[in-house]
Amino acid sequence: MINLGRRIKKARKAKRLTQEELANNYISRSLLSLIENGVTAPSMATLEYIANRLEKPISYFLSDESEINESYEKLIINAEYLMGIKEYAQAADKIQSFISYCINNENLSLLSSKQLGMLYAIIGICYNMINDNRAFEHLNKAVEKLYDCGPNIYLTKSYSHLGSIMCAEKKYLEAENYFKLADSTIKNINLDNIHSKLDVTYNLVSIYTKQKKYDMVIEMINNI
Repeated sequence: MINLGRRIKKARKAKRLTQEELANNYISRSLLSLIENGVTAPSMATLEYIANRLEKPISYFLSDESEINESYEKLIINAEYLMGIKEYAQAADKIQSFISYCINNENLSLLSSKQLGMLYAIIGICYNMINDNRAFEHLNKAVEKLYDCGPNIYLTKSYSHLGSIMCAEKKYLEAENYFKLADSTIKNINLDNIHSKLDVTYNLVSIYTKQKKYDMVIEMINNI
């Protein structure tokens, strides 16, 4: 946070702006002072505002691993909140913007495979929820990144959404395979994954019914 604050202060002075002028009506001068002195970190929205005002890319302020990881954590929280209120396009746009800045400034390698996988998964899920045909591509990227990272709720969700895409295209066998993969990622049932388990079970029963595999439906019901 200290380096981030220093970069903001340096860019502000280079533009010959006072704290009041940079803060304008978007944030308070006292908050900007805390940010510049490394006492607190700006939200992604605040950092976007500051970057725009100072005519700098966000990556200019996020040039080291600790600060990128800190911004990543806040981004995930914000994106999950937006998904919760069904602002899928906005959540996807925020993550796409973050990834683009990292790519353009060669900082993408500072994120782990698991972190990248979660970002791609959220984008893919959001695109699928708004029927954007880019969902399949991003969900596959998520699976590629998350596959070797162990059980992960977003790997489960990625497989499930890939299954729903195939189901919508009436490719039931492919959908069945994806739903089975989703089910295989849930090793132990707990409070964090119980909803995903129920969703996957419902999807499998549904896809078996569409294919008239009633023996499989009965077997699943008996195993519940």
